[in-house]
Amino acid sequence: MGRTLFLIWIVLVAVWSASIVSLNPNHLSDTNFWFMVMWINFLISLNIYASAPILSIDQERNSAKLIGSLPSVNIILFFFSILSGPLAFVNYFASPDESIYFYHNYHLVIQILLSGLVAITCLFLILSSQGAESGAMGLLTREDLLKKLKNFELLNVEIKESSSLSKAFKDLLEHIEYKMPHPSAISRDEFLILSDEINKLEDLRSDDSENIESRIDDLFKKVKTL
Repeated sequence: MGRTLFLIWIVLVAVWSASIVSLNPNHLSDTNFWFMVMWINFLISLNIYASAPILSIDQERNSAKLIGSLPSVNIILFFFSILSGPLAFVNYFASPDESIYFYHNYHLVIQILLSGLVAITCLFLILSSQGAESGAMGLLTREDLLKKLKNFELLNVEIKESSSLSKAFKDLLEHIEYKMPHPSAISRDEFLILSDEINKLEDLRSDDSENIESRIDDLFKKVKTL
């Protein structure tokens, strides 16, 4: 996925740069022209960079990486790019007549103020996510629970040999990984009980498949009620 995103970035930057250069061969010696081209390339890169953690299949689905705030950040950066890019484009190509005299004189200030506003807004969103994470201090992460369950699966071949047990175990893993709320959003006592139940799986006899299936079903019911 990371390689594909990198190729998407290369294509977008290359297409934009090649197009604007081929349409304006007489401007290649103008420093301001290249500033405009590179600014829009920066906006493209910024959007790809902010989208990478969400689109990557390798990212952890725990908000420890601030995944929760990234959709909002992405939307803000997208609208910032939609506004900032055309402003830079118009500033370079439009004639500085009286109708946009003010804009030509203060374009840089407008871009700085707009960038600062977007940066502060995104930082506040990230700060909010960090505050939400603090509520989960001292708790096992989603990844910790999944690791314990997968280790239990490796030590108990009965899980793979029984189709019903295998399906129940798979449903439990998928629900914890994709549907269970972040630990900070769950009652601390309920999450501690769930964690303790998963820890106790190690005490089960590996040859007692009925008991294992019963415990897996109970865990699945607990997880669904969180």
